Amino acid sequence: MILLMLACAGPSEDTLIDELRVLAILAEAPEAAPGQTLAVETVVVDPFEDHQLLQWTCTSLAPGTCLEADEETWEDLTVDEPVTDFTISPALAAVAGDEPLPLVSRWALACEPGACPFLDGLSGSIPDDLRADLQDPAELLRDLPLEGVSLAVQPVDVSTRTDMAENPAVTCTGPSEAKPGETVDFECEVAGGFQEDAAIWGYTSAGAWIGASMPLAPDDTSATYSWVAPDAEQQVELWLVVTDGGRGTAVWSAPLDVR
Repeated sequence: MILLMLACAGPSEDTLIDELRVLAILAEAPEAAPGQTLAVETVVVDPFEDHQLLQWTCTSLAPGTCLEADEETWEDLTVDEPVTDFTISPALAAVAGDEPLPLVSRWALACEPGACPFLDGLSGSIPDDLRADLQDPAELLRDLPLEGVSLAVQPVDVSTRTDMAENPAVTCTGPSEAKPGETVDFECEVAGGFQEDAAIWGYTSAGAWIGASMPLAPDDTSATYSWVAPDAEQQVELWLVVTDGGRGTAVWSAPLDVR
């Protein structure tokens, strides 16, 4: 039934990215222990290749609060560093156990030049008003423009169990070029502990994927996803984001020439 629905679906406009967007935040693992340091990559799609990027970690034991805000500086707050790392607060050892708890969030805010004035020259100690807004990102967005700004979050579970969750994996093969208007298939090998809401989400800088997403079943190891080339000759960037239905995420990307 799912395959039939996808076959009948047409190109989805929702898969086209033509403005600044934080596409994914890729933590090294979706679950970690107190005191563990994780590498993290923020994948930003920027058609104009000119943006500012703010990243921070919020460890929350109560809504609207972050343990990091109690320090003079937000220790792992970074500007314009898409690849960095962060440490799970050792203080969580007092509450962590075998049951994974969503106590940590990694945030990323991308802004076009001038859209987020508070980013200019931001370093050292954090102003009190910004410190409050980082604990409640909805407030952070309140005074920002609707366009030229993209905010994303990646939760990380915390536990002390030995068999922790891992990110899914995705590897795709397909053509490196296509004719204008042509429909081409990409064969993807996927791996992971997929849950009920697991899916592959397609994104592209031009053209469109057929169907905004493709569901993944727990026993899936492969998937075929179709993309329709734009009518004009150009170089296109393709992305496929795999979500495992929990905290795990993986991204595949590749360029393609339309000619």
